[in-house]
Amino acid sequence: MQLRFIPNKTRLDVQVASDGSRAYEEKILFGTFIDTYNDLLFSIECPALLKRTRTPQEGDFLRFTFFRGAESYTFEGRINSISEEFGKNLIYVDAVSPLEKSNRRKSQRIQVSLPATLYKQTPDQKDKPGEFSLKCTTFDISAMGMCLLSNERLNLGAGTDFVVELQLPNSGPFILPVKHIRTGNCPQFAAYNHDHAFELDDEGGFNTIYNLTLEIFKLKLEGRL
Repeated sequence: MQLRFIPNKTRLDVQVASDGSRAYEEKILFGTFIDTYNDLLFSIECPALLKRTRTPQEGDFLRFTFFRGAESYTFEGRINSISEEFGKNLIYVDAVSPLEKSNRRKSQRIQVSLPATLYKQTPDQKDKPGEFSLKCTTFDISAMGMCLLSNERLNLGAGTDFVVELQLPNSGPFILPVKHIRTGNCPQFAAYNHDHAFELDDEGGFNTIYNLTLEIFKLKLEGRL
């Protein structure tokens, strides 16, 4: 894959190497791929990067990851310039490495049982619950999606796009737009008839699931989950 094949508005995970090296921080910032201008130059939006204590500088290296289906793609870039256009702060970046592909199903999964409610998406509002669909229980959650368990069948007659609402102890609900991938007979527990795999919507929900997984780890460490 080449840069010109990355669709505009693709969600990017951004890692920063702010000391002029290519030693990237573990923290992930969330950005958006805006456009390409030639084989190497492209632009992104990344408000979190511009809000850092150290303002990004021309020549700083960044590492980007994005997802397509079961595959993840990673590549590196170097900041060319930053400018404000049409009320948006665009970061122009020169690609300095080819795209490397890997299978994103290797993403670490957290096995956790939480009450979940599945809704159809509200038209034109992917992150807003619409018509009720199903009561479920989570089996596992990862940075890329989740597996839900249920006794009732899932109605896919209106499409594969859903919103899932998860409730943690002593915490407000977490709302995530998801896409149905598959449904099967539940092999994990005799108490449930079906398991359903969902993938996170690439255009939303990643900040939420990041905060969700942090909260799950915290509750597990405290012995409350």
